[in-house]
Amino acid sequence: MMTNMTRYLLIGALAIIVVGGALYLFSGTNKNAGTTTNSSPGLPAAGSTGQSSSGSATGPGTPASTLILPERDTSTSITTNDFIHNGTTIEDPENKGDYYLAGSLGYCLKDGTCPSGAPSNDYHIVYFSKDQSFTIALIKESIGTARLAAEQFLLATLGVSENDLCNLKYYVGTDIYTNSLYAGKNLGFSFCPGATALPK
Repeated sequence: MMTNMTRYLLIGALAIIVVGGALYLFSGTNKNAGTTTNSSPGLPAAGSTGQSSSGSATGPGTPASTLILPERDTSTSITTNDFIHNGTTIEDPENKGDYYLAGSLGYCLKDGTCPSGAPSNDYHIVYFSKDQSFTIALIKESIGTARLAAEQFLLATLGVSENDLCNLKYYVGTDIYTNSLYAGKNLGFSFCPGATALPK
């Protein structure tokens, strides 16, 4: 059973990673931050339910709709599966517009429920609709293995290529409690240019 001190440290570490990712992404390096093509500010453009963005009817195993996200450094966009309304991702009740694709929010609600996205003990993945970016928090050693698992989860959930994943706005990081050597750095996805090589 987790002690209160351990719980507070875990919540604090996750908060540091999320805030670090947000600061990195808001640092002015993102030309398209906040750009949307739909009527809901901060949310990606969505295809119609039951239709893919190409207009063909969806079949078994095909997402009901798609989302359009801006690329990090260009004026083009990337089409993803609708990861917000997939039945697994949850919106943080205390921070509207923040969506947990994987991992726990780190706190429980007054009714005793402890919301979480897809189960994960190795990483947390949060999507921030305000600037249409992702923060991936590696929370367990080996962080190299945790990063590989998070990458595979995102590739499958978003339904994109490795190249597309590299071009999204994202931050991959860890905290000093998990790995002090790599804490506070955007480690990147392992297959993207400039990524930090991590031990497995």
